[in-house]
Amino acid sequence: MTPRRRPRQPLQGVPSLPGETPSALPSPSSLPVSAGLLRLSHRLTSRDLHLARLLAEHRTLTTPQITGLLFAHPGTARNRLRQLREIGFLDRFTHRTPDGDRVTCWVPGLLSARYTALAEDQPPPTPRAVRTAQDRILANPQLDHLLGVNQFFTDLTHHARTHPGTRLLRWWSAERTAAAFAGRIHPDGHGIWQVEGDRPATVGFWLEHDTGSMPVPRVLAKLRSYQGLQQAGGPAFAVLLWVHSPRREEHLHEALAHGPVAPEVTVATGLQHHGHGDPAGDSWWPVTTSASPAPTTPMTRLPLIALPAPLLALGPQPGTAGEDTGYW
Repeated sequence: MTPRRRPRQPLQGVPSLPGETPSALPSPSSLPVSAGLLRLSHRLTSRDLHLARLLAEHRTLTTPQITGLLFAHPGTARNRLRQLREIGFLDRFTHRTPDGDRVTCWVPGLLSARYTALAEDQPPPTPRAVRTAQDRILANPQLDHLLGVNQFFTDLTHHARTHPGTRLLRWWSAERTAAAFAGRIHPDGHGIWQVEGDRPATVGFWLEHDTGSMPVPRVLAKLRSYQGLQQAGGPAFAVLLWVHSPRREEHLHEALAHGPVAPEVTVATGLQHHGHGDPAGDSWWPVTTSASPAPTTPMTRLPLIALPAPLLALGPQPGTAGEDTGYW
């Protein structure tokens, strides 16, 4: 007689990533969330709290991005992130990029979301609200675009960490930037870059992370909104078009060469790859407005700090205390 097979038992616990021990990853539902932040205060560092603020504004960051922003070694970053997940401070999900790679994306956990809300004197979210926010990030059809935007600022921050005398003074998300200017502009991000030394300089910029999905006329329409803001007395920051291919870059220069945007608006293109992947370095091809088409090959590329984008220092802006110097 054939022996009866024992029924299969359902899988339990939380799936682990390669190199992680499943037993070290308890289910988030079993975490002592009700203990609140006080019970964990001795385990949280200033770096952990800074990461919480970054995730609150920029929604999600990958493990390599967090490493480039805050850690010296990938192994140290992975260990700390795993610990923060174990105590319910952060959570994560796996995302497959258009290239087929799998990346781990980190999002605020209940305790992280509670900390950032209370730090801004806002009501803390409920567990259900946090889960909904996490699911909304995972389901976002523009997730790859968001990760690309965050990668740009991660690269600038990493450059500053490895090049003394350089600093990213400000990194604002798309939502924060639009709100600060009453919805008149909608960049993918806003930053202020500074270089010290013999010839100190500071440049402000609006970022347009261009994946090629937006028709060129729509790109030109967005640029005209920056022109309108500048003509109304707003900041004369440079508009950076961070494009995905040389062909796309040439098409943009050809379209902009005939003057759809006023010459006093600084516009420059840069390639995300193809040997010019450092946004702080010699990556930027300024747009030249003329009556003739733009050349098919770029002029000498400039570093970000060399782009003409004058700043006005107005003092600290609301909500930016300790973050930047209030440049406008």
